Amino acid sequence: MLVVDDEPQIGTAIRRALRAQHEVTVAESGEAALAVLECDTQWDLVLCDLTMPEIDGLVVYDRIRDGHPSLAGSFALMTGDRTRRHADLVLRPAVPVLDKPFDQSTLRAFVRTRLRAQ
Repeated sequence: MLVVDDEPQIGTAIRRALRAQHEVTVAESGEAALAVLECDTQWDLVLCDLTMPEIDGLVVYDRIRDGHPSLAGSFALMTGDRTRRHADLVLRPAVPVLDKPFDQSTLRAFVRTRLRAQ
């Protein structure tokens, strides 16, 4: 799974929470995520922060959807910004969202649900 978050401590925490069951790669920006995705599109799940500087989660999603449509169904967003979530995601209702803050059990349940849905 690919985790994208511009806050290194969040990426590290997610990796620690999931590493017993999943192989987790962390990208610390939208730009880094797109570079990884250009080289490898075989991801079971891409869990991407919505609000990041320069290239945010919606731009990452739109580029995946346009360039690698088969991967778009494996994409999910994370956000603590409920105002932005409602404003921006109304046009993308198929993108699942994990609300921040979350605990390890919520994260693990979300990941299990997303992986089963594919």
